[in-house]
Amino acid sequence: MLLSVLSMSQLAIITCITDQHDLKLVALAGVICLFATYTTFNLLARALDVSPTARTAWLAGAAVALGSGVWTTHFVAMLAYRAHAVVGYDMQRTAISIVVAILGAGVGLVVAANYPRLRILAGVVVGLSIGAMHFIGMAAMTIAGHLQYSAGRVLEALLIGVVLSIFALHVSFSKQTLTTRALAAVLLTLGICGLHFTGMTAAEMVPDNSLLVAAGSAQSGLLAVAIAAISVLILALSLCGSLIDEHLARRGAQESVRLRASELRFRQLASATFEGVFIHIDGRVIDANETLCRMLGQPLEKIVGSSMFDYIDEGSQGRAPE
Repeated sequence: MLLSVLSMSQLAIITCITDQHDLKLVALAGVICLFATYTTFNLLARALDVSPTARTAWLAGAAVALGSGVWTTHFVAMLAYRAHAVVGYDMQRTAISIVVAILGAGVGLVVAANYPRLRILAGVVVGLSIGAMHFIGMAAMTIAGHLQYSAGRVLEALLIGVVLSIFALHVSFSKQTLTTRALAAVLLTLGICGLHFTGMTAAEMVPDNSLLVAAGSAQSGLLAVAIAAISVLILALSLCGSLIDEHLARRGAQESVRLRASELRFRQLASATFEGVFIHIDGRVIDANETLCRMLGQPLEKIVGSSMFDYIDEGSQGRAPE
């Protein structure tokens, strides 16, 4: 029985996509969604490699990338839908939908990054925020009719979004590599798109000629084009920023390793000599070898910070080492 229900649901989704949508625009929505999710997981990876103070900024960027990406995917996919009727959008509800998407994504990502034991809950929050964005976006449609929903299909859509969000977050935190980020992005994209098209099959429009599309509502074509252009630009800048920052951080780490290795070699060389050696900047000692400490009978902590002229004969100060 369960298998037959799933088969009917899958058939309804496939029919909805192939018969009621422009497949080129559906593909565009999928590409935008994949781009957004991959950008999100790159920003999330950077958030895990920085200080707690800087982490907040990176998580905020990841939330904006995911929320705006989900929002763009929804409206481009709605543009692909052949409604056979004039469709507009209430701008207030449309604005609310993106705020919900960004805030929900932000809460989920913050929980996932800071509380590893609560990552399942974080996935639930992300999945539900995607669902909330979708159905608020549907409610923003102004059409000559009413939308009626199948409760079973709505729950099925939310379940798809939640389960795949949980798996995506689990994969992204399992190992920080390009492969895991890509896999996590694919899983989350499937969750977003699966929720959207399952949610579309949950809605049925009941025509009502007494209702008219509000004059002040935005036409779907212009809205979707504007949303896609702006969001793709934001996502591209975010992705480039995270990749550049990661590259610089990697170079900085490699340089730090080289400096530590150089310092270790110097200390080994200085400790091997029988002469007392110190390093100074403008006459202030910043380091010394063990031989000098033994000769002076003082610990290194006391020598560092003192004046080098404390250890040089008055007659030799005129030719002090540089």
